[in-house]
Amino acid sequence: MASAREVCWIFGRGASLDCGLDWVVPSTGSELERDDQIQRTKRGPSKACCSDSVSMRPYVRLLRSLARRSTTGVRHRLLTTNWDRLLEAAMLEAVPGDLLPPWLSDSFVYHLNGSVTDPESSDHVSDFMLESDPRGRRVPRRLTDMAFAHSSDTHVVVCVGLSFECQTDSSLLVALRWSLMPIEISTWFLVNPDRSALSSSKDALARALPRSTVHLVPMAFSEWLDVRFPELVDSSILA
Repeated sequence: MASAREVCWIFGRGASLDCGLDWVVPSTGSELERDDQIQRTKRGPSKACCSDSVSMRPYVRLLRSLARRSTTGVRHRLLTTNWDRLLEAAMLEAVPGDLLPPWLSDSFVYHLNGSVTDPESSDHVSDFMLESDPRGRRVPRRLTDMAFAHSSDTHVVVCVGLSFECQTDSSLLVALRWSLMPIEISTWFLVNPDRSALSSSKDALARALPRSTVHLVPMAFSEWLDVRFPELVDSSILA
């Protein structure tokens, strides 16, 4: 029997925007104590997610596609740098029941920058990270243990709407340097309609993981859903 092949999905702000969540961190409030900034930041996405314009449909479409089209032996792990819980809500709709389907590595969504709700398990939700936090605030070993310790078969990473431009997201690449093989030699798909951001992200990955291979997908998340992920089909991840 062939060994499992794990695909690690990392969702950034672009994925939330495609879900209609266009809330941004207020430019004021930097004078507040950090704990107060965190509480203020948590309230924003929580309230915004209640809007009628916000929908988890793109995530549901993705999960249903993975369920139908993942090739034999491929399993998916879901990570996000977003604070919102839209992906968890989509999981409840698209993956009903208590049994773990064969195309998922586990039933959790790993929050790399914390969550708007208090973490139920520190194994899956990191400490809350503000956009203004310096790189040194993230604890690299804890992050990689949380997200990648059980991913010894990870050879493919798909980044959706993540640009690595802010300090918090760029610190993710610093943390990945702590990861063990084969993440260092994995293949990355960067999905982002902003070609300038794609180019910058590719350069950042080349510096952090020089042995990796990077493919650029200049599309929004919803557009990639519409064309049915041809890059993943070519890589035999999806049928």
